[in-house]
Amino acid sequence: MAKNNILPNATIATLNAFAGEQREKTILWLSTKGVSQNDAEDLFQDAFITLYDQLTTGYLEEMPRSLAAYFHGIVQNKLKEHHRLVQKLLDNEDERDVADFNEDFLNEVLAEDDSRTVERKEAAVRQVVRNLPDPCNKLLWGYYFDNHSMQELADLYGYKSTNSVKVMKSRCMDKFAAAMKVIFNEMFND
Repeated sequence: MAKNNILPNATIATLNAFAGEQREKTILWLSTKGVSQNDAEDLFQDAFITLYDQLTTGYLEEMPRSLAAYFHGIVQNKLKEHHRLVQKLLDNEDERDVADFNEDFLNEVLAEDDSRTVERKEAAVRQVVRNLPDPCNKLLWGYYFDNHSMQELADLYGYKSTNSVKVMKSRCMDKFAAAMKVIFNEMFND
């Protein structure tokens, strides 16, 4: 395709106005498809960035007749990608027995003979979980410390299903692991 920039035909102000018009409609539509508010906002942003990139890089030879319909197609593609990612995460989560993961995780973190080291690790785990942003701090605390089931967490925090909780918990565990790595490096490299 020819490398032409059609953005001058759609000024930045026009695109900003378009984004403002489409944001609420898109997020509402995504919520009807079972997507959380945060994920819907992320999907909207990803779709808009894709549209902007297509307009500025010459991917589109001319402005689509209905920019709203074209944008909705991008959103639909982003939703399909999101569902594939969620399913992949769920498939990976299903491969591990969640109950065993809970016990193994805590045993691994706390596996030390020295009681002072165990206390330091327990304190570090609690500190990291408390300092994670919402909803990660609530989900991990509820699951690991309050022993809530996935269904209880879904009910407590307004998730549509236990699968949504599992996906969010998996993302939160990644954040937790990164924070713990920093703390353990500081703790044991002093």
